[in-house]
Amino acid sequence: MSGGRKNRGGEAVERLEVTYRIQTPLFLGGVDPHQAEMRVPSIKGALRFWYRAVDPAYTRMEEDLFGSAQAGKGQSRFLIRMETSSLKRDVIKKENKQMLGKLKKLSYLSFSLTPNSGEKEGRGYLEPNQDLKFSIMLRPPAKGEENPPEAWRSVLASVWLLGHIGGLGSRSRRGFGTVTLKSWKLTGNDQADQWLRELPIAHGAESMEKWYQRWLEGLSRIQSWFGDVSTADHTVIDRQASFFYGTKGSKGWEQALFQAAEDLKDFREKNSWDRIALGLPMSSQKRHEPKIEYKPIDFERVASPVWIRVVQAGDKFYPLFVILSAPYPSQVEERVGKRIGELPAPDVSAILHQFADHLRQQKYQGEGGR
Repeated sequence: MSGGRKNRGGEAVERLEVTYRIQTPLFLGGVDPHQAEMRVPSIKGALRFWYRAVDPAYTRMEEDLFGSAQAGKGQSRFLIRMETSSLKRDVIKKENKQMLGKLKKLSYLSFSLTPNSGEKEGRGYLEPNQDLKFSIMLRPPAKGEENPPEAWRSVLASVWLLGHIGGLGSRSRRGFGTVTLKSWKLTGNDQADQWLRELPIAHGAESMEKWYQRWLEGLSRIQSWFGDVSTADHTVIDRQASFFYGTKGSKGWEQALFQAAEDLKDFREKNSWDRIALGLPMSSQKRHEPKIEYKPIDFERVASPVWIRVVQAGDKFYPLFVILSAPYPSQVEERVGKRIGELPAPDVSAILHQFADHLRQQKYQGEGGR
């Protein structure tokens, strides 16, 4: 242990201070969708997601680390404190012409965020280009117990992954709510501080190539901590995961996101059936043909295994595609008018390989198992 603030028992407080940069508009709220609100459960849920994605033995630590509603499981092992009063907020409305114009241009990705016909206001959001700060503290262990040493390592991996390929809020898989790890500092635990120093922060890289190399270096280190993930019973970063970045930088986040939208749209239009591998439920309709709806069977929904993110390197912005592995139903329901049938699900792995090839054809750079 190192020195620093003390708890009531006189022991040093183990604390991680994190600063994320909000890169794209972040749509996250509570009961009122018109009021943007950053909440601790949202941060904790995102960290839990990325921890599960990288630790093949997550069941051993997950409930102890993040808590559980099940009887006898108790609270999470760490506390999050956040300062949100200084965050700038706004709402999508007709008077907000600049942001509304950007979202309309990005309608392929943002269709659920803009006001519906007859609505005066759309979703509330946290503005981009500002810092989101919070601290994470491990709870003091019960008398006679100790915090497991890997607890901090799991938290660090989650914070790092969220700040490099993840996002927060609505449409985070489609580029909105991108948060970038800007800085972090850990006090009260020398071993955990050493683990932190093993993970490079890609933010601030002067080129996209250097950003990408830092990303690969950090990911490799995290995977050395936990080992290989082999079972995709949830979204995971396994040997099949791929990461591709655009080589043409843009002046703003919206241009980079628009480029990603065009490349995704182009693939889906050329692969009308295969596109259902990128998320369900989904509807499709060609001119003069009836509408076709596809839904998963035995699943409420299937989230897309393809994430879009905006990366800033130097003074330019670049699109980043993250292709992960996730479970998919064996059967798909097809509804055409009143007719309902069941079809074998497509070969998702093969389709994601095709999508990776599509990105390469569009001059994206990257690597991975696809």
